[in-house]
Amino acid sequence: MDVSRETKGTEMEKEIEVVYGVEAIARATDTLDDEGRPDRRRTYYKLEKKYVPGARKLGGTWTLSIPTYRRAMHGDTA
Repeated sequence: MDVSRETKGTEMEKEIEVVYGVEAIARATDTLDDEGRPDRRRTYYKLEKKYVPGARKLGGTWTLSIPTYRRAMHGDTA
């Protein structure tokens, strides 16, 4: 599941702001196994150790703010 916002301009583009769940976070952070599938075990480890900027737990569900993650990891102005 994800939450999107639309940006204004000549084209309407959808930009994902928040992803929910460990599998979606694994995909967003490129934490994949050798076969290209989301690696849940490594992702849980990174989340629990607070190695993923912009990640937090809402209730029992991990969430990731994509703009915050991009700024911290890549210096983007997301």
